[in-house]
Amino acid sequence: MHEELKQKLEFGVLWNLSGFFGSEAIRIVLKFVLAGLLIPKDFGIVSVAVLFISFLAIFQNIGASQAFIKIKNNSRKAKNTLFYIDALINVVAFGVAFFFAPQIASFFMKESPQLILTLTLMIRILVFERLIYIFAIVPSAVLNKQVKFKQLKLAQFIGTLSYVVVAIVLAFSGFGAWSMIYGQMVTSVVSTVMVFMFVPFVPSFSFSLKLAKKYVKFGKNLFVSSLVFIVRKEGNQAVVGRVLGASMLGIYHLGAVIMNVVIEGIEVAISNVLFPIFCQINSQKNKLRKLYFRVTEFGTLVVIPAIIGLVILAEDLTLVLIGEKWLPIVPIIYVLAIGALLRTLVFPAGSFFLAKGKPKIVKNLSLINFIIFVVLIYPFVIWLGIKGAAWVATITSIVTFVYYFAHLFVYIKEFLRNFLFVLLKYVVFSGIMAYAVYHVKNLFVMNILTLIFVMLVGAIVYFVLIYLFNEPVVRDLKDFIKEKDL
Repeated sequence: MHEELKQKLEFGVLWNLSGFFGSEAIRIVLKFVLAGLLIPKDFGIVSVAVLFISFLAIFQNIGASQAFIKIKNNSRKAKNTLFYIDALINVVAFGVAFFFAPQIASFFMKESPQLILTLTLMIRILVFERLIYIFAIVPSAVLNKQVKFKQLKLAQFIGTLSYVVVAIVLAFSGFGAWSMIYGQMVTSVVSTVMVFMFVPFVPSFSFSLKLAKKYVKFGKNLFVSSLVFIVRKEGNQAVVGRVLGASMLGIYHLGAVIMNVVIEGIEVAISNVLFPIFCQINSQKNKLRKLYFRVTEFGTLVVIPAIIGLVILAEDLTLVLIGEKWLPIVPIIYVLAIGALLRTLVFPAGSFFLAKGKPKIVKNLSLINFIIFVVLIYPFVIWLGIKGAAWVATITSIVTFVYYFAHLFVYIKEFLRNFLFVLLKYVVFSGIMAYAVYHVKNLFVMNILTLIFVMLVGAIVYFVLIYLFNEPVVRDLKDFIKEKDL
């Protein structure tokens, strides 16, 4: 592997991780601040608007950008073709959403005409927010193609920071749920402007029908996968909002955000770079096996203690940071923690099987989970309320774990032995940490200072164990990527 490519891969991982966790750490802090200022119904109303816009946002991922990145054509005409394809699809999709916003709002908000009007206005404003992104389509694709993750993540981070400032100021000023909507508008403008500054692009009147056909052909399968993913990811919130109302949706949304941020951060940040690395060493079975377990170990190093710590402190964190009105999120966190732990143990599997030329394994899992979701979500929500939605998400995670585990057992030599070694090591470390945290927290009446102290105790205990009994896995992974024979 050329030295330049190795550096791009290495820094790609670092920038994807730092960019995601920098932005998401800020967003989590913001969620807690806003939760203390707002009521669950405010979160629920915004969640409905955002989840509908998120569903439409899959049209911004029809695969044209990925095709542009893959195809070796950087001409002006290629960029224009990408711009006009994505712009046209987005204008049509979000135009339909703008005109049908009242009907969408009526479907979800049965409580009052005022809520329907509020949600209608929110959807229409968020439509404009997403249309702003059209001007970032080509600059973002160019930066991705050039593997310039630093600029992309910097734009994301600054945009998120602006969101925090605007949302908190407006929330303190009494804007309620609208503080999050206006904050979302600002972050889109700021992020788009920054990306545009890195790669200025003004479309001209040139278009290639030949390239357009290639882009659409390449992207159609990706679009279907994205559609299945977004229905599974956002569908539970849609059913909760429809059946249980805005307040219950607000509670479920906050619990899901808190639980999923770490595991999704690991998955998204590393997967962006992991696939090309797997492809580079696909013919070297021993090297591929080693890398799979190194990456799995990196994920478990971070996620297992974070999830176990969150479960132990869930009630204390809720009472201290956002108040008693949000206590119903605690059982949601408990249920989602099961699935999050299992997903952590197999998160590199998708990239592994794609690199092995086995996309059907990944596709079949998506279809299985989609069917499970469609069959279970409505009856579980009727039966168990918001905990039912959490259990459906957890069941699909259990299926994902069992499915990938069975296939990895076939494709990776000595998989079970290596898997148990990675798992047991960090379960033991995290268990000792959990024991210390549980007993230390019972010595105090919880407030913000004692809560910070207890979390510091847990972190110190855990990393002392890592230092004493395990070489730093982050340095190990970095050294592995930099090996000359990779």
